[in-house]
Amino acid sequence: HSEKVAQYSVMVAQEMGFNNKEELEIIRWTGLLHDIGKIGIHENILYKNGKLDDNEYYLITQHPIMGREILSEIFAGKEEDFNINRYEIIMDIVTYHHERWDGNGYPNQLKGTEIPLMARIVAVCDAYETMIAERPYKKSMNSQEAIRQIIINSEKQFDPDVVKAFLKVVDKHHI
Repeated sequence: HSEKVAQYSVMVAQEMGFNNKEELEIIRWTGLLHDIGKIGIHENILYKNGKLDDNEYYLITQHPIMGREILSEIFAGKEEDFNINRYEIIMDIVTYHHERWDGNGYPNQLKGTEIPLMARIVAVCDAYETMIAERPYKKSMNSQEAIRQIIINSEKQFDPDVVKAFLKVVDKHHI
Protein backbone atom coordinates (compact mmCIF):
# COMPACT_ATOMS: atom_id res chain seq x y z
CA HIS A 1 0.00 0.00 0.00
CA SER A 2 2.64 2.52 1.05
CA GLU A 3 4.80 1.87 -2.01
CA LYS A 4 1.85 2.57 -4.30
CA VAL A 5 0.88 5.69 -2.34
CA ALA A 6 4.48 6.90 -2.68
CA GLN A 7 4.53 6.18 -6.41
CA TYR A 8 1.20 7.87 -7.08
CA SER A 9 2.11 10.84 -4.89
CA VAL A 10 5.33 11.48 -6.82
CA MET A 11 3.46 11.29 -10.13
CA VAL A 12 0.78 13.73 -8.95
CA ALA A 13 3.40 16.10 -7.55
CA GLN A 14 5.22 16.06 -10.89
CA GLU A 15 1.94 16.72 -12.69
CA MET A 16 1.45 19.72 -10.40
CA GLY A 17 4.84 21.12 -11.38
CA PHE A 18 7.10 19.75 -8.66
CA ASN A 19 10.44 19.16 -10.31
CA ASN A 20 12.84 19.76 -7.44
CA LYS A 21 14.57 16.45 -6.67
CA GLU A 22 14.48 17.08 -2.91
CA GLU A 23 10.74 17.86 -2.88
CA LEU A 24 10.01 14.73 -4.89
CA GLU A 25 12.16 12.69 -2.51
CA ILE A 26 10.27 14.15 0.46
CA ILE A 27 6.89 13.22 -1.00
CA ARG A 28 8.15 9.75 -1.91
CA TRP A 29 9.38 9.15 1.66
CA THR A 30 6.15 10.50 3.07
CA GLY A 31 4.11 8.17 0.88
CA LEU A 32 6.14 5.30 2.31
CA LEU A 33 5.83 6.52 5.90
CA HIS A 34 2.35 8.10 5.97
CA ASP A 35 0.75 5.32 8.05
CA ILE A 36 3.71 4.52 10.32
CA GLY A 37 1.59 5.59 13.31
CA LYS A 38 -0.63 2.55 12.77
CA ILE A 39 2.14 0.57 14.44
CA GLY A 40 0.60 1.90 17.66
CA ILE A 41 -2.93 0.65 16.85
CA HIS A 42 -3.87 -2.91 17.84
CA GLU A 43 -4.50 -5.30 14.95
CA ASN A 44 -7.98 -6.08 16.29
CA ILE A 45 -8.92 -2.50 15.49
CA LEU A 46 -6.96 -2.15 12.24
CA TYR A 47 -8.48 -5.29 10.72
CA LYS A 48 -11.87 -5.31 12.41
CA ASN A 49 -14.76 -6.59 10.34
CA GLY A 50 -17.62 -4.15 10.62
CA LYS A 51 -18.01 -0.67 11.98
CA LEU A 52 -15.61 0.74 14.55
CA ASP A 53 -17.10 1.91 17.84
CA ASP A 54 -16.43 5.49 18.99
CA ASN A 55 -13.36 4.55 21.03
CA GLU A 56 -11.86 2.46 18.21
CA TYR A 57 -12.47 5.26 15.71
CA TYR A 58 -10.82 7.75 18.07
CA LEU A 59 -7.74 5.48 18.29
CA ILE A 60 -7.56 5.31 14.48
CA THR A 61 -7.68 9.11 14.29
CA GLN A 62 -4.61 9.22 16.50
CA HIS A 63 -2.35 7.37 14.04
CA PRO A 64 -1.12 10.58 12.34
CA ILE A 65 -0.08 11.98 15.73
CA MET A 66 1.54 8.66 16.67
CA GLY A 67 3.30 8.71 13.32
CA ARG A 68 4.72 12.14 14.03
CA GLU A 69 5.92 10.98 17.45
CA ILE A 70 7.58 7.88 16.00
CA LEU A 71 9.30 9.89 13.29
CA SER A 72 10.38 12.52 15.79
CA GLU A 73 12.17 9.79 17.75
CA ILE A 74 13.71 8.31 14.60
CA PHE A 75 14.88 11.69 13.33
CA ALA A 76 16.22 12.91 16.69
CA GLY A 77 19.94 13.47 16.51
CA LYS A 78 20.12 12.93 12.77
CA GLU A 79 20.06 16.61 11.83
CA GLU A 80 23.60 16.36 10.47
CA ASP A 81 22.69 13.43 8.18
CA PHE A 82 19.64 15.06 6.71
CA ASN A 83 18.29 18.54 6.28
CA ILE A 84 16.30 19.20 9.50
CA ASN A 85 13.77 21.15 7.48
CA ARG A 86 13.15 17.99 5.46
CA TYR A 87 12.33 16.09 8.65
CA GLU A 88 9.80 18.73 9.70
CA ILE A 89 8.11 18.64 6.28
CA ILE A 90 7.87 14.83 6.37
CA MET A 91 6.43 14.90 9.90
CA ASP A 92 3.89 17.58 8.89
CA ILE A 93 2.71 15.54 5.91
CA VAL A 94 2.37 12.40 8.04
CA THR A 95 0.45 14.42 10.64
CA TYR A 96 -1.93 16.12 8.19
CA HIS A 97 -2.63 13.50 5.49
CA HIS A 98 -6.12 12.88 6.94
CA GLU A 99 -7.14 16.51 7.09
CA ARG A 100 -9.95 17.41 4.71
CA TRP A 101 -10.41 20.31 2.33
CA ASP A 102 -13.71 21.16 4.08
CA GLY A 103 -12.14 21.13 7.56
CA ASN A 104 -13.80 17.91 8.75
CA GLY A 105 -10.63 15.80 8.89
CA TYR A 106 -8.28 14.86 11.68
CA PRO A 107 -6.29 15.41 13.82
CA ASN A 108 -6.57 19.24 13.77
CA GLN A 109 -9.53 19.97 11.46
CA LEU A 110 -7.34 22.06 9.16
CA LYS A 111 -9.15 23.43 6.12
CA GLY A 112 -8.21 24.22 2.52
CA THR A 113 -4.76 25.66 2.07
CA GLU A 114 -4.06 25.42 5.81
CA ILE A 115 -3.21 21.81 4.95
CA PRO A 116 0.29 21.50 3.44
CA LEU A 117 0.07 20.83 -0.30
CA MET A 118 2.12 17.64 -0.09
CA ALA A 119 -0.27 16.30 2.57
CA ARG A 120 -3.20 17.09 0.24
CA ILE A 121 -1.46 15.10 -2.51
CA VAL A 122 -0.80 12.11 -0.25
CA ALA A 123 -4.43 12.25 0.94
CA VAL A 124 -5.83 11.72 -2.56
CA CYS A 125 -3.34 8.99 -3.43
CA ASP A 126 -3.85 7.22 -0.10
CA ALA A 127 -7.64 7.32 -0.47
CA TYR A 128 -7.49 5.97 -4.03
CA GLU A 129 -5.10 3.14 -3.16
CA THR A 130 -7.15 2.25 -0.08
CA MET A 131 -10.34 2.06 -2.13
CA ILE A 132 -8.87 -0.21 -4.82
CA ALA A 133 -7.03 -2.50 -2.38
CA GLU A 134 -8.55 -5.69 -1.07
CA ARG A 135 -8.48 -5.72 2.71
CA PRO A 136 -9.57 -8.39 5.20
CA TYR A 137 -12.31 -6.05 6.41
CA LYS A 138 -13.55 -4.71 3.05
CA LYS A 139 -13.85 -5.56 -0.60
CA SER A 140 -11.93 -3.55 -3.13
CA MET A 141 -13.58 -1.11 -5.53
CA ASN A 142 -12.72 -1.15 -9.17
CA SER A 143 -10.58 1.79 -10.25
CA GLN A 144 -13.48 3.51 -12.06
CA GLU A 145 -15.62 3.57 -8.93
CA ALA A 146 -12.68 4.76 -6.81
CA ILE A 147 -12.03 7.57 -9.31
CA ARG A 148 -15.71 8.47 -9.18
CA GLN A 149 -15.50 8.71 -5.38
CA ILE A 150 -12.42 10.95 -5.64
CA ILE A 151 -14.32 13.24 -8.04
CA ILE A 152 -17.44 13.29 -5.84
CA ASN A 153 -15.31 14.27 -2.85
CA SER A 154 -13.39 17.01 -4.64
CA GLU A 155 -13.90 20.27 -2.71
CA LYS A 156 -15.19 18.27 0.28
CA GLN A 157 -12.49 15.85 1.30
CA PHE A 158 -9.93 16.68 -1.39
CA ASP A 159 -8.25 19.74 -2.87
CA PRO A 160 -9.83 20.19 -6.32
CA ASP A 161 -6.47 21.11 -7.90
CA VAL A 162 -4.90 17.91 -6.58
CA VAL A 163 -7.88 15.93 -7.89
CA LYS A 164 -7.40 17.47 -11.36
CA ALA A 165 -3.72 16.52 -11.35
CA PHE A 166 -4.56 13.04 -10.06
CA LEU A 167 -7.06 12.53 -12.90
CA LYS A 168 -4.40 13.54 -15.44
CA VAL A 169 -2.00 11.02 -13.91
CA VAL A 170 -4.67 8.32 -14.07
CA ASP A 171 -5.22 9.08 -17.77
CA LYS A 172 -1.50 9.19 -18.59
CA HIS A 173 -0.38 6.19 -16.56
CA HIS A 174 -3.55 4.08 -16.39
CA ILE A 175 -3.23 3.55 -12.65
